[in-house]
Amino acid sequence: MVLAPYASYVALASLAPVLMVVAWNISKKEQFIKVVKEKSFHSLVLLTTFLLTVFTNLTVGIAVGLCLSGVHFIIRKRKGKQRFSRNTTM
Repeated sequence: MVLAPYASYVALASLAPVLMVVAWNISKKEQFIKVVKEKSFHSLVLLTTFLLTVFTNLTVGIAVGLCLSGVHFIIRKRKGKQRFSRNTTM
């Protein structure tokens, strides 16, 4: 708390590598590689979210990943859903 006022003097460009190292160290690299090698829709969502986050910004990456996951969920639920015709006359 004592050094908080001086944080505004630190360049954001110097904080980016620190965040990248922390993110790399806490990530499960083996799990990431395993999902990418699966060649499933989940790997497409993971790679799309990852690449958009790296090359655009976090908000765009998360929004697109969430939309892709939502579309996949809807499609998957629709395929499993059986449609019955209703007979409303008694």
